[in-house]
Amino acid sequence: MEKGKLSLTDVTQNYIVLDRSVHRLFNHRVGHQIKIVGQDDREFFFDVKRSRKKLRLSQTKEFIDHWNLKEGDKILFKSDAENGFIVNIEKKDKDQKRKDISVSITTPIDEKVKKRLLKTLSETYELVGKKYEKTFNENRYLPTKTVESSLVINGFTERNLTFNFCHTYLKQNDKAIVWQEIPINNVDREHVDSIIIDENWVIYIEAKRLYDIAHFECLLDDLERIKKHHPNIPLPLGSPTNKAIVLLADHYFNGECKRKEDKENYYDKFFNGEKINNLDESSNKNTDLAEKMNAANINSVCTATPTINLQKNKTYNIVINEDIDYTIYCGVYFIDGTEKK
Repeated sequence: MEKGKLSLTDVTQNYIVLDRSVHRLFNHRVGHQIKIVGQDDREFFFDVKRSRKKLRLSQTKEFIDHWNLKEGDKILFKSDAENGFIVNIEKKDKDQKRKDISVSITTPIDEKVKKRLLKTLSETYELVGKKYEKTFNENRYLPTKTVESSLVINGFTERNLTFNFCHTYLKQNDKAIVWQEIPINNVDREHVDSIIIDENWVIYIEAKRLYDIAHFECLLDDLERIKKHHPNIPLPLGSPTNKAIVLLADHYFNGECKRKEDKENYYDKFFNGEKINNLDESSNKNTDLAEKMNAANINSVCTATPTINLQKNKTYNIVINEDIDYTIYCGVYFIDGTEKK
């Protein structure tokens, strides 16, 4: 390839030799696989390799054949905030007219890189749980009001989950950037609860108080919203291409059967990465929710979900009449070039 034009070797062999002008776009992808998705949703996978100071995309014959590329046709790689690249294919048809074919290119996240992040997130999650446990049961401080009719706590605002999670993450990664309520461009009055940007990752965070199933459905909607609109969330220049979504949630019950059932049937299973059966075939809502949960299922989980018991016979700053089980959840969704949309 020279100035974007394919050579005869590029067309006939199982690799394309990349122009030096695009090496900067591919240097950090050497040794990894990338995926190109055409407008017809056809997927092509390539290995990025270096040989004698040349960069190659290997295993490309299927791609060449699919687009019927010939010597002299152009492949132009351009930076793109949404997909990392836009690939424009310029070729001439029989009438010598120029024809442009746009495809997008994304980079699957290396599994080892995922594991390192998941370890960091799990450690952060565990420390947040310990912090809540200390606040509630060592300091005997319940920073909430009670529902007067039953003297049951009214829950803790979701902002505390995002704040404590980000604050704890920063302690382990002091060079990271944290921002609250980051706006989504081109979407009216929409935002993401928090964002963390470190050397290798962009992490979007959404939190919800799970008072009932409706709030859980809102959390699932938040996940889909970020998956759809994350390219429209402002980032610093040179931000990492690896992206993940962290879902935080909390839930409490005091013996109320319905709230306990929701925890066991929905929240626990979802945040353990389990598939959900249609729980009640007579209820369209339950069936639809189960399908929605399976479709949006997180692809990694943080272990050791903390459940903190608040006992009515303990002395807190407020009075509670019944024991309360309070649980914090954390799940991770990787925005990965290999995922099926």
